[in-house]
Amino acid sequence: MGFVNFADAEDVRARNEFSQASDLNPRLPLSLFYKTMMSPTATSDDPVDRRAFYDALTKVLTLNPQFAPVYVQLSKLALRQNDLEAAFGLSQRAEHLEPMRAGYHLLSGQILKREGKGQDAARFAKFVADRWVGAGHNEAVELWNAVSQEQRPSGDSLSDTAPKDTQTAEGRIKSVTCLINEGSDLTINRDEKMLTFYSKGGLFGGFSDTIWYGEDHFSFCHHLEGMRAIVHYHPVPNAKYVGEIAEIEIRDDLPVPMSNGTEKSAVTAKP
Repeated sequence: MGFVNFADAEDVRARNEFSQASDLNPRLPLSLFYKTMMSPTATSDDPVDRRAFYDALTKVLTLNPQFAPVYVQLSKLALRQNDLEAAFGLSQRAEHLEPMRAGYHLLSGQILKREGKGQDAARFAKFVADRWVGAGHNEAVELWNAVSQEQRPSGDSLSDTAPKDTQTAEGRIKSVTCLINEGSDLTINRDEKMLTFYSKGGLFGGFSDTIWYGEDHFSFCHHLEGMRAIVHYHPVPNAKYVGEIAEIEIRDDLPVPMSNGTEKSAVTAKP
């Protein structure tokens, strides 16, 4: 029932169901993980809440030490606390557990870039770009381009891909509307300007592997507000819409360190 409600964006009901499942059987790691990620502690900057969030995630790992998404979330928590060493160790653990996830490799690469290790970050970007297609490839190219040219391997070049004859717009998702048999609308905020696109059918594209609820429960219709989107579209002469969507890429950007992020981190690389 928790997953049914989550798929319908009934988040209060979903969290209640996950909480009830976890209370009835405390040895269910997935129920505890969803209960934790949907709680206010997951986004709180209060030190007490951050500690509670960390403790809950590490409890999930005691139930299932091979559950890679928890290491990703612990890595993000370390990034919020500006503990780059711990963040990288945790992201590497996720990589080793699920090496087929392009986004896990790119998380490590992004952390290296934040550490000022551009050459190593470029190496991670090229590794992914050479092996993945679609959104994973394009996300790798984005990391590659964020590294200064002097730090990239000489003689190598990478380019992103897009559907044929499309233009591209990027911004934060303001709203998504999915109507059965009536198509879909997507509005993004680009530099304080609202751009609205439509699709005659459903929405199609790719997304970062580090989004906490993962591919099994991902939907282009819910839980995307505020996330960064790259929209590939066909322009249309319409006052309401900028264009018709061909494909969407959803990015899960690294968290920004908190203003008090210099305090001692509660996160360790080996929880």
